[in-house]
Amino acid sequence: MEPFPSGPGRRGRIPHSPALLAAGALALLMVTLTGAVRQLPAVPATPATVVTPAPPLTERAIRDARPVEEVWPHALVEVPVRAADGLSYRPVAALDAGHILLAAESAEGTQSPGNAESGQGAGDAGRQVRLEVFSTESRQASVLAVHSVDPGLSGFTVTQVEVGENHLVWATTASRGDKSQVRQVWTMPRTGGGPRLLLTFDENHELWKAELAVAGDSVLFTGASGRVHPAAGFRGVLRMSSAGGAPELVAGSEGLDLVSWPWAMPGRDSDNLAEGDFADVTRRPLVNLETGERRVPVPAAGTLETCSPSWCVGLAFIPGDTELGIEGVRRFAQRQDGSGVVNFPAGLDVLWCPAPAGREGPRLDRFVVLEEMRKLLRPDPPGGAAEKSIEEALKEMRDGTFAPPETPTGRVFAPSRLLVVDLEGGTAAAFREPENAGSLRIIDLSREGGLVGWRVESAGVSRVLNLKALR
Repeated sequence: MEPFPSGPGRRGRIPHSPALLAAGALALLMVTLTGAVRQLPAVPATPATVVTPAPPLTERAIRDARPVEEVWPHALVEVPVRAADGLSYRPVAALDAGHILLAAESAEGTQSPGNAESGQGAGDAGRQVRLEVFSTESRQASVLAVHSVDPGLSGFTVTQVEVGENHLVWATTASRGDKSQVRQVWTMPRTGGGPRLLLTFDENHELWKAELAVAGDSVLFTGASGRVHPAAGFRGVLRMSSAGGAPELVAGSEGLDLVSWPWAMPGRDSDNLAEGDFADVTRRPLVNLETGERRVPVPAAGTLETCSPSWCVGLAFIPGDTELGIEGVRRFAQRQDGSGVVNFPAGLDVLWCPAPAGREGPRLDRFVVLEEMRKLLRPDPPGGAAEKSIEEALKEMRDGTFAPPETPTGRVFAPSRLLVVDLEGGTAAAFREPENAGSLRIIDLSREGGLVGWRVESAGVSRVLNLKALR
């Protein structure tokens, strides 16, 4: 079966502009390091196995989860924060169980759109920006490719990376002298060879807000399903060959945003939805773009907010007689047919894969990452923002004396640890924020969200949990 619909069913061809591709020669030059360019690790063949579903986790087991260092030590790795030449290493995607993709960038550039919280910089004009592969076995990085930044551009950064079985696809963004921005889409095969520039476009192009995905030998463009700012200018899923060509609308994808190929669902701006329907996934069925199959999730309780192909996450009211004795609202996960319910403890919220590359729903179709917000920032003149416990803040809210803080980052709550829940394996582990000053959360730039971790500048390392090593 072909990976995408073909023939008369295709519609909505986007004109392929030679001027846009020609702009790539003026904007960025992609060069490879002769003799140093590394072949991407091949995707290992996975033998068919019979998996016995694990018993559902309890709220208490999640709340009291052991440290990730004890539960999944083989998936935890420390990556240096800087390369030997001083460029800042930024973990951006999990290639497979044993390799992590790094972006090596200048530390002084404009902030990456996906890393505003971390403050990790983008490349300056005249500086190199490299893609490197870090091996968790050898603890060494090797170069994949190098971007040589054109003097007419600044704030050069990698904004999204997608890893497929056959190809690696990534997007870059930079600013011209007139402050306008330009974006380019690149690809290279996992078997090696030079990178290929697929598209160059500016802020007025219909693909500007689109997300990338990859399937087989094709590159996909989609809106951000579940996001506040969906892609503008087209309705549906577009595809183009990794060898080049023009993006075309995938037949049957009108009004849909990609979840995980071949599954898609109505987007926020879809004409298929009535007002108020977006929050309820049962009114946004998943559609298989290869077979036409439709799946309507069955909620076990509450409202289902978002789904991956196998699992859904929802919101429900907790009665007062729950296991932990807390009344309020909490999130839960379940299989699409309503079985396998996992209740998440109150006070925890889901850490979605962040924009611009994120999609809601369990990561890798099995993991949910929860934030435990145990500290609250508040104004405390003259010393600035101070911390207080959640319990103290809730008491002030009930008494009507709580004042939201005004902090430089705009953050009210500060996470003290992340809780990683493996829905398929029936396991949870706690990933505590390092005590070191200035620790920042790692931002995964892929839609699948295979990385979780903390960057600790003072310690010189990023502590990264590779979720692909747990499958």
